[in-house]
Amino acid sequence: MCDFCGSSIDGLPSLVVEETRYCMAWSTPRSVATDIFALGCLIFEITTGLRPYHEIPDEELRRSIADTMLG
Repeated sequence: MCDFCGSSIDGLPSLVVEETRYCMAWSTPRSVATDIFALGCLIFEITTGLRPYHEIPDEELRRSIADTMLG
């Protein structure tokens, strides 16, 4: 299984980012840690049938992550 989503070529910026629910907001740029976080979210979804933070509406989740990033 391969996933090249968000990959870049020759150091150019990637054209795709993770969906908010799979993004480790407090850690940028992408790294092994952000990939492991996204993998954990995927495993959660596969095993439960629910998206991460499924009980929180998308807009509220985006605001919460933005607040976390701003400190």
